[in-house]
Amino acid sequence: MKKLIEEVKKMEDTRQQWKVKHLLCDIVIIVMLAVLTGHNDFEEMVIFAEARIDILRKYIKLENGIPHKDTIKRVIAILDPNELNFIFYRWLAEIVTVKSKKTLNELDRIIAFDGKTICGSDDIHNKALHILTAFDTDNELVLGQLPVDVKTNEITVMPELIDLLDLKDTVITADALNCQVTIVDKIVEKKGNYVFAVKGNKGELYEAIVDYFDEKTLETIKAREECYFSNIEKKHSQIEQREYFLINKIDYLKKNQGKDYKKLNSIGLCKKTITNINTGEIVIEKRYYIMSIFDVELFSRTVRKEWMIENNLHWHLDYTLKEDTSTIIDKRVAFNMNIIRKTVLSMLKNVEFKKKYSLKNKVTYIND
Repeated sequence: MKKLIEEVKKMEDTRQQWKVKHLLCDIVIIVMLAVLTGHNDFEEMVIFAEARIDILRKYIKLENGIPHKDTIKRVIAILDPNELNFIFYRWLAEIVTVKSKKTLNELDRIIAFDGKTICGSDDIHNKALHILTAFDTDNELVLGQLPVDVKTNEITVMPELIDLLDLKDTVITADALNCQVTIVDKIVEKKGNYVFAVKGNKGELYEAIVDYFDEKTLETIKAREECYFSNIEKKHSQIEQREYFLINKIDYLKKNQGKDYKKLNSIGLCKKTITNINTGEIVIEKRYYIMSIFDVELFSRTVRKEWMIENNLHWHLDYTLKEDTSTIIDKRVAFNMNIIRKTVLSMLKNVEFKKKYSLKNKVTYIND
């Protein structure tokens, strides 16, 4: 806690200091701890702080007591989102490196990009806030986020977010919507690698990739350890086999349908075979990819981790921290609260108890 407070104290306070009754650090810490204990609006946060003022004063000053809910909201509104994210990331990165005994650069770096809409942030005049996030899937840290303006979309914002990040020696993945030449250009410019799904809307590129992976070729690839990887999992009443096929001899594709994609070194197929144990029914799903990597095992890990941002971050924002129930309309406030909630999730994942608790039960335990 002390290190977190030290980091928050470094944030710039742009208020007129002669009017200030409550320290910026005090307010940010109150909000974080309130969110950590399951309180989702500013009135609840005030009630939480008033009930625990003696405990809070062991860590923060609170010279003029607990601030009013409107004061808390105004302070959250003036915070610089980039500074807020940087402060929290620096603090969380230290926790991760201490636990792993490695620097972040020595750890695996598969970064997933995905967007999420805060459903309760809309009204009759304004659409809900949509946020694009970059998520370090191996260390479960948010690297950055940007709001997506109602007049644009994720395709436009993703290059801007990439520009804010150090992508050297990383692998970038996102949903098929972001398989765009401009995004690939930006990743390569930042010295990163990419694994992007390709769907039918890519026309000739998609058709050409499908043609590469005919059944005869798949059998040939299976005999080559460096180009084939498989794993089997049993889930409830079904067995899932995932097979990963990689082809790096794609000169024709690189000169024709894929000529606009820089650093296109290989194409991949993820074939998922789902067998129902009770009925024997078999369902086969295939997804095709363009990639700058050559390693089939890394390809398989990237595909598996593509959905981590949805399952390990966005789902918990709504289920554990009830973000979807928030009715904050002010987009700046909603955006900064989203950053705080993401930080709180990382805190919860790193809090250890004698018993093993789910994240939601950790919130309940801490609140009690």
